[in-house]
Amino acid sequence: MKTTIKNLRGLSVLGPSGSSRRTPPRLTWLAAGSLASLLSSGCAVPLDEAGADEVGRVDQAIENGELRPSSLNGGTARIKIHGSTKTNWCSGQVVARDTVLTAAHCLYDAGVYNGGWSKKKEVRVTVTHQDPDGSWTSLSAPGEWVSAFVREEYVTRANKKDANGKQTDVSRFGWDMAVLRRSIPYGNLVPSDVSALVTASAGQVEFLYVYGHGFFEDQFCDRGCNPASDEQLRRGFFDSLTWDRSSSSPHYRTVRSATLPGDAHTCNEDSGGPWKTTGYSNATATSGVQYAVHVAGSGSGTCAEMDARGAIVGYLDHWVRDVILQGAYASCQDTAHQVFTGSAWAWVDTRICW
Repeated sequence: MKTTIKNLRGLSVLGPSGSSRRTPPRLTWLAAGSLASLLSSGCAVPLDEAGADEVGRVDQAIENGELRPSSLNGGTARIKIHGSTKTNWCSGQVVARDTVLTAAHCLYDAGVYNGGWSKKKEVRVTVTHQDPDGSWTSLSAPGEWVSAFVREEYVTRANKKDANGKQTDVSRFGWDMAVLRRSIPYGNLVPSDVSALVTASAGQVEFLYVYGHGFFEDQFCDRGCNPASDEQLRRGFFDSLTWDRSSSSPHYRTVRSATLPGDAHTCNEDSGGPWKTTGYSNATATSGVQYAVHVAGSGSGTCAEMDARGAIVGYLDHWVRDVILQGAYASCQDTAHQVFTGSAWAWVDTRICW
């Protein structure tokens, strides 16, 4: 059997200020379709036995208008939320044929849940997806109504504010997930658009990619700030990860990447986008393995985010699954994926809903 290899070479990347950035360690990749056939019998095939060439990964920030097609970008959605106080643009990930996973604050900040709580609300959204060739595909009708679900824990924490209206409870980040469920399946989807979700029992990895449709404003416009190329699907690389699993920590349930100051990894409207990595299991093709939802970052400007933070999906995996199963168009299968942790390949428990 001939194995297809996706050959990417390590590059020396310049940061926004022109300073040279290191090239990360090299690792091995296999195309998802070819390895899926190798694993169709349920047996793992180590990469060195599969005959893969060693290839490099590129440590590069999300950059303006630079499309990042790969085996991981399937089903990454751009979401327009029509709220009662404003319209929000965010990112999200298809996790079932009728369900998109995004950040709860995308709804809260638009006034969908702000000022009151219910387990389910109807919200108007427009959901689109950018294909690898750069074209756009509509997943929903413009401004259609879908069911929105967030956890009560997020709303309770988000409502805690100081005298200036600033939110004070940072523990909200760990609950910052929302599910948008359609009454019928989203259009123009295939099973490989769905991301496998890591369950609570899964381990951690040393690096993750973040996907989003956020815009890239003037402060780092090294490509001329072309509005026509803004908000395309782009990919960033997060390493130096800190996994906060201590219940005594205010940032419990989150993963953080201590990115370099002034390094434009993420921008406005990347919120809700997936943090994920490659992974291979059986013959079921997916768009990768999602570990977290992008929820926060801090820095000197819109895109100069440091301490980017994601809400760990595994902690709310059963809630997401249960919400999906309330619909009529999805089922969820417990499975496992082999992922590269940064130093070795390991099996992690995942869930695929379709």
